Amino acid sequence: MKKLLRSLQIILIAAAFAVMFDSIDVAAAPKTMADGNVFDAEFYANAYPDVKAVFGNNEALLYQHYVAFGVYEGRLPYDPAAVAAQNVPVGPNGVTEPVAYQMIMGLKPYFPEGMPWDFSLGYYLYQGFDNHYYYGSECAYYAFLVNDYVFGNTPNARKIDVFDPANFHVGDIYRYKANNYAGGHSVIVLSKDDKGITVTEANYGGKVHWGRRLSWTDIARDYDYIMTRYNI
Repeated sequence: MKKLLRSLQIILIAAAFAVMFDSIDVAAAPKTMADGNVFDAEFYANAYPDVKAVFGNNEALLYQHYVAFGVYEGRLPYDPAAVAAQNVPVGPNGVTEPVAYQMIMGLKPYFPEGMPWDFSLGYYLYQGFDNHYYYGSECAYYAFLVNDYVFGNTPNARKIDVFDPANFHVGDIYRYKANNYAGGHSVIVLSKDDKGITVTEANYGGKVHWGRRLSWTDIARDYDYIMTRYNI
């Protein structure tokens, strides 16, 4: 039934966009789309013949498939080697920051604002860090879970112990106040700007929370580390 529904969704997407974008063909190299995602339609079509069989070489339709389905199926939006030269932060499976944001926000219906979250959930084994086993409970359970959901189980995470705003990216785990009486708090970065970051977190007052702001001043004071899985 799920496969049938997905097939119907793909057909509906094709019908909705075919008239509008029928004359648009694939691009020959990765490019930044209007929403900030990096996408290479030619690579996507050639890498996934099942998708090409439905959408052909139509860049807009291929991109709509990626946004609606491909990112959640682990499909690559471009050749990572081709994008690396552009100095774009890229995580495992070709995940860029706009993709990471899209994936995290897609979790909000499953982890809604105010959802109870505390030690009673037990522990989560973080898969992202090479040759180390991290068991997280409470806030760390949530942070590790979200981070693994976005980036998969590729063990390439790096701890950055020196504070620098440039090191913060969407989907990173930020840990702070590790030496205080409560043992610290872990959050997931949703966005950043010149004033600080916006986060999602759990066990914040025993609940899941979305959208809290942390200023760079407070971060510099309380910083412990950033755990990132991007290439820069």
